Amino acid sequence: MLNIILVNYNSSNDTINCCESIINNIGDKKYKIHIYDNNSMEDEVKILNNYLKNKNIDYYFSNINTGFAYANNYFMNKVKYGNFIWILNNDTLINKELINCIYNNLPEDNEICYMECRTFNNEFHDTGLHYVNLLSGKSKMKRTNKFDFLYICGASFVIKKTENMPLIDESYFLYYEDCDYGFKLKEKKYIYKKLNDCYFMHKIGSSSKNQRKKTNKLMLRSQVLFMKRYGICYPLYFIIKFILLISRRDIESLRKLFEYTLKIKNNVFYQ
Repeated sequence: MLNIILVNYNSSNDTINCCESIINNIGDKKYKIHIYDNNSMEDEVKILNNYLKNKNIDYYFSNINTGFAYANNYFMNKVKYGNFIWILNNDTLINKELINCIYNNLPEDNEICYMECRTFNNEFHDTGLHYVNLLSGKSKMKRTNKFDFLYICGASFVIKKTENMPLIDESYFLYYEDCDYGFKLKEKKYIYKKLNDCYFMHKIGSSSKNQRKKTNKLMLRSQVLFMKRYGICYPLYFIIKFILLISRRDIESLRKLFEYTLKIKNNVFYQ
């Protein structure tokens, strides 16, 4: 069975549209949709609850915002060994070709499947593979030097539940959890498998829309944590980031850079 996990945060209409695209295209194939709501506003919860009436969808509402990694792990832990998990952003749409491709290419124990991403205007966005630079911490879609580490974008991937399957690190509230997951998959000797001639459509950044200041703070926090764990030289990263923030006159982010650097010790945040 294919278990499809969606995380909702104040974007119920996106989640509903995603569910409808799945239900309308999956046919008689065995699947289960799981929705984790990260303490959305009351109106958003009402919209989702009204949609879920009489729907065979597993739904969990959290009274606190636990973050993206925890929300996915909640259902990943519940899936039985031997079943398949599709981590999918809720601001996506899928089609019949993608569904058929997934079911015809379900991953083996040591494989993780990825697919091409397009925008809602059906324009090519990326291949599903991204790179993170281990000197600057910058994430990008193309490799430009030997310090770029390859990982699968966390917006959509399929994996088989086995004892060897890693969970997503919950230290990351949002952002860089897929970069970290790439290192865990590498340690477990997983192979990346591309699903050809299919794609998913992604609105991109829906959950962080209109929250730029908060988004920047969360991204910096996660980037600092990631670079302390996997960066080639954290002091060099710190200098690069420091100069960049000075040039932008971003005093708030500069203050946070020092704060997060001091709070993260032995790869753990100390409050």
